[in-house]
Amino acid sequence: MSLFTLAFIFVGSVCISLGFIHLLIFVRRRDLKEDLSFALMALAIGFSSFLEIGAFHAESLSTHILLLKGTLFVQCILWISFTWFIHLYTKAAVLWPPAVITALYLAAIILNLLSPGSIIFKEVNELTPFILNSGETIYYSQGPANPWRIIGDVAWFLLLAYTAYASYRCAKRYDLKKAVIFASTIFLCLGLGYLHGTLIDLGITDP
Repeated sequence: MSLFTLAFIFVGSVCISLGFIHLLIFVRRRDLKEDLSFALMALAIGFSSFLEIGAFHAESLSTHILLLKGTLFVQCILWISFTWFIHLYTKAAVLWPPAVITALYLAAIILNLLSPGSIIFKEVNELTPFILNSGETIYYSQGPANPWRIIGDVAWFLLLAYTAYASYRCAKRYDLKKAVIFASTIFLCLGLGYLHGTLIDLGITDP
C-alpha cells in the first residue's frame, strides 16, 4: 500500500473520528450548533476520502463513475455544512447568503445524480491510468466538461465571498486576530485544495 493511499485512509479516519466526537458534543449540548456543522464537515471529508480512493483504484468505468458521483455528493454536503459553520462561527446576522449557497449546492447534487458523467463531466469516456512513484496504478476520469458544473463553481465563489464578508464582520464586531487567522487558514487550505482537486478531475494535472 502506497503513501498516497495511506494518506487518504489516515485523513479519512481522523476526520470521521473528529466528526463523531463533535456530534456527541452537540448531542450533549444542543445549543452548540457550530459543533453540529463541524461534525458534518468532518464526516463528509472522511467519507469523501474513502470514496475518492475507491474511485482512484476502480478499473471498471461504471464503478468509477458511481464512486465519483458518490464523492461529489458527499463533497456538496461538505460545502453546505461548511457554509453554515462559517455562519454560526462568525455569528453572522444575514441569513440569505448561506441559504442561496445551500440551494445552489442542492441543485448541484440533483444534477450530479442525473448526469451520466456527474456534475463535473458531461460523460466519462475513459479512465486514464497513472503510475505513482511507488509503482501503484491509479485511474482518473477523462471526458467533456459538464456545462452545468458552473452551478457548483458559482456556489464556490459565493462561499469564498461569504467567508470573506463574515470574517470581516467578525473582525469589526468581535476579535480581529481571530478573524484574520480563521479567514487566512480557510482561504489557503480549502482554496488551494479545491483548485488542485478540480484540475485533477479535468485531467489537467496529475495527483
